Amino acid sequence: MVASEEFYELPQEDQQSLVADRRVILNQSPINKIPEYGAPIRVLDKPLATVIFDKLRSSQYTISELANEIGVREKHVRHIINKHRHRRFEDLLEEYQAVLRAKDTRGPAVVYSLESVPYFARVVDPTLSCSLLRWTDELLTRFDTTRQIPGGKVTEIDEDYAFVIADYWGFDPDDAFDYLTEFNRRYVETALGPLPVVETEEQYGSVRNRFAEPATVQSRRKNIDGNTPQRKVEMFADEYDTGALGMSFFQCFSLTMFDLMEYACHRNPAIEDVIQEQLEKALEWLEPESEEGGYAPPQPEQEPTVVGDPGQSETGQTTDGSDEGLNWNERELLIELVGLTQELGGLPSETDIDDQTPYSHEEYEQQFGSLMNAFRLAGILSEGVSTSQ
Repeated sequence: MVASEEFYELPQEDQQSLVADRRVILNQSPINKIPEYGAPIRVLDKPLATVIFDKLRSSQYTISELANEIGVREKHVRHIINKHRHRRFEDLLEEYQAVLRAKDTRGPAVVYSLESVPYFARVVDPTLSCSLLRWTDELLTRFDTTRQIPGGKVTEIDEDYAFVIADYWGFDPDDAFDYLTEFNRRYVETALGPLPVVETEEQYGSVRNRFAEPATVQSRRKNIDGNTPQRKVEMFADEYDTGALGMSFFQCFSLTMFDLMEYACHRNPAIEDVIQEQLEKALEWLEPESEEGGYAPPQPEQEPTVVGDPGQSETGQTTDGSDEGLNWNERELLIELVGLTQELGGLPSETDIDDQTPYSHEEYEQQFGSLMNAFRLAGILSEGVSTSQ
């Protein structure tokens, strides 16, 4: 740990490193440049995001409670929480083998925790697809499988699989082997190698219960419509087409689509069929020998959500395909910007963007050159119109 008075005695390079790690706090805010000598700073033991998630791993907190306990402004905690809500699962899965979840509400506040991936899922369902997407029947009927192996009987494939999966998660392969072989199971041949499917809906259901968010939380989600499932699947399809195929890819996909399925169940049953259509196509990604040419998503019957005028989609681009120059990260940024503008009923400020979206206004400036360009690309402002107008 670096005491605040010791900070100023460090070499400039070390000071800059602590600042870049968002460990240096001044006026309840992490700073982005070395402070003037003697400024009343605090130096955190770890980066601010790590401090937040370490606390959420052991208990449940609202954003306000986290901010008060750590001694920073709420907007900084909210920014980090929003960045990992329903997205960027891979960061926390890699660091904590856990997922950020909203567990309850306290009045207007949402209560968060970091939920560990259950041991059952790590050993038996490492992609999370059988638990969260209920793909057990699809895998058994569409893919090549072994004969059923009774619980208590061991085979060579069990030994090979236990070794691989234990190495992935970093636990004892003997423990994984003993646990796995208690179940009646079959192995399915997939693009990731043989994966087990077991006869225990109760255990799969317990994983869903661990990661499900309550209806009171689902009701607060915004900007989800009949086009959202396809957009999400296409985002993963871009990764798939680049060869980014691994366990983490399927974990993040399963969590993303599970959240949409839960939202549909609680808030918008009309999009359930659209979700299932997209899941059916995405199932092909697990096939051992996928067809060449990448992913061609099924087109939804529903027209894109109108924003601004009848010729614009929710990213502000015309529906004739003129937004093809945008990548999916840019589209996600613009979708968030449009949604915030609709919610506020006016043009969002830098503070609005920082506090109420998963992104910072600096990310918009880096991606689009300026906030003005982002507003125009999103269709919020017309060419030639300034923010003052």
